[in-house]
Amino acid sequence: MLSNATIGIKSKTPMPYDPANVTVNYAYSETERQNPTTERDIEQNYRASLVYDYSWNPKPVEPFAESKLFAKPAWQLIRDINFYYAPNKISFNEYGTLLLRTKITKFNG
Repeated sequence: MLSNATIGIKSKTPMPYDPANVTVNYAYSETERQNPTTERDIEQNYRASLVYDYSWNPKPVEPFAESKLFAKPAWQLIRDINFYYAPNKISFNEYGTLLLRTKITKFNG
């Protein structure tokens, strides 16, 4: 099992191409069963995921911050309006599962 494997290489300022933005997970499990009618029943389960996560701090756009029209304290709420020109986080996940099952039954005849 491999969980949250990542490369810790980061730039001084976050960049989309940094290897630290990628995380890999892998898991494998196997179950074997037997009973009077089944000689062997093997179930193999493989799971893998790839996660990309990039965060940064864009500067907000404050259209009324420097406006003299809204300089009075009563207009503070309007002066404080701001928005971001871009999202501050981009993330995606890709998951895969593979299930293999082999069953061998006993033949009485």
